[in-house]
Amino acid sequence: CFGGIYMDGTPMKNISITGCSFDGVPRGIGIHSQVLGSYHDTVDISENTFSNTLKEAILLLGFKNCTINNNEIVDCGAGITVQSISNNRDYVLTKVFEGTKDYDGEIEYDFNTEIKGNSISIKNRGKALEQAAIYVYGANLTVDKKSYRPSNGSLWGFIPKNNYYISNVRVEENDITTSGWGIYFSDAQNCIAKNNNIVGKNFPAKKVYNGIYVATYSSIDEISGNVITSMQGNGISVSSLSTVKGPIENNVVTKAAYCAIKLDNVKNSLTICNNTFATKSKTNNAVNIDTGKNNKNRITLSGNKISGVSGSKASGVFVGSGTCTIKKNKIEKVNVGIQVVKKNSSYKQSGNTYKTVKKKTKVE
Repeated sequence: CFGGIYMDGTPMKNISITGCSFDGVPRGIGIHSQVLGSYHDTVDISENTFSNTLKEAILLLGFKNCTINNNEIVDCGAGITVQSISNNRDYVLTKVFEGTKDYDGEIEYDFNTEIKGNSISIKNRGKALEQAAIYVYGANLTVDKKSYRPSNGSLWGFIPKNNYYISNVRVEENDITTSGWGIYFSDAQNCIAKNNNIVGKNFPAKKVYNGIYVATYSSIDEISGNVITSMQGNGISVSSLSTVKGPIENNVVTKAAYCAIKLDNVKNSLTICNNTFATKSKTNNAVNIDTGKNNKNRITLSGNKISGVSGSKASGVFVGSGTCTIKKNKIEKVNVGIQVVKKNSSYKQSGNTYKTVKKKTKVE
């Protein structure tokens, strides 16, 4: 990172940081650069207090087998970020000893990290990598990227193209108040978001953030038991090129400014059951499903309570594309209960109940 410091690629191992206080620093615990293929191992960050950091309270770049538990993070620029590779490629090194030797460490994907029981509140300061309470980041490099010598910025090699995804990060039982993203997965595999409490508050103008966001080639194992309220984007959002293996169950999403749940491109069969989905928008659908008109994998939506607001012009369930079974849901306070774009979709429905709904079903 700094001129005159010749990195040799030796990782840190067996580190414990507990009972410490961090106040007003740029970051609490962090790292500026990584040697690709060298991983810091077995780090415990627990029972600490972080206040008023300009950027992330905790940023772990290339760390595996970690526990980040029971920390208190108050009014920080961002909360906890874990990365398989830096999103600033200038901090990714492929050589050691000032470029005289290639580092030949093996790329790893299983980061085996637990983020649990933390209390996190973040405040918009505009300096963090992502304004997120919890950010789990990998990256798919489709072309080789330039790698630079830290001391003088000259080119010394390339970061090979590869999918540097991050896997096996468990985000559980965190209490989050956020002015940005709640939990953000980017190119993350085999991760879970379970039993977290996420409240949106004090968002910057004209910014849209989701409570749980699954993005950029991610494939998440489970989203369950989360309580999400007052997000000014979607409560739960799965973006194009990502998926959730499932289930999505027992979540409570309320007061979403956009959709309570929005699926853009789920390419596997998925069950969404026993959730409460409520939007405060008069124009956005409470449940919005678009999985591709040629997708034969079935989305099953069952046993959910789905609601809008009085005067809503939107639908309780909107199927823009995909194959769906919609059964035994309670749908209320929307213009249309179930709306389906038939040319792009196939669907079955049964046992749904409606209250304060102008039209139960609309097929167009």
